Amino acid sequence: MPSSSSKFTFDTWYRVNEALQGYADALDRADMDKLLSWFDEKAKWLYSPTAMHQGHDQIRAFFEERLGKFARTSHNVCPPVLKAGPEEGVVESTAYFTAEHLLFDGSRYRVNGRYVDLVKVSGERGSILQRSVVAHVTEGTDRVYNMLPRKVWQPK
Repeated sequence: MPSSSSKFTFDTWYRVNEALQGYADALDRADMDKLLSWFDEKAKWLYSPTAMHQGHDQIRAFFEERLGKFARTSHNVCPPVLKAGPEEGVVESTAYFTAEHLLFDGSRYRVNGRYVDLVKVSGERGSILQRSVVAHVTEGTDRVYNMLPRKVWQPK
């Protein structure tokens, strides 16, 4: 296992960022084949405390259900911060995001959070092995998310 202080080349960072940005672009264009191309065939999608999807078929079914409700989406993903992954050629990536969703019924919802990914970097591009969505703030939705653990601040 690489040490947690591993240094990454720009090429490694670029491939991870390309996968994250490529995912967001494909999702906003509702291009399912392109979207799935950024995931490993056996990838895990950990969307909420009760929803885990594994492999292209399950991930496709999840997104087809969601995209069937969205008239438009906008996913803005910040550049990732990388840490050593569990094995050679795999990195852990954390990237903050804002996702805005306009539904066909005219309602909207927004999620601000982070993607915590395991990304395999080999060949010419990175592929997402596992994605966890961690929400910080949600607006306009009652969907269940993995919420960022947070202490309640109390003045002294």
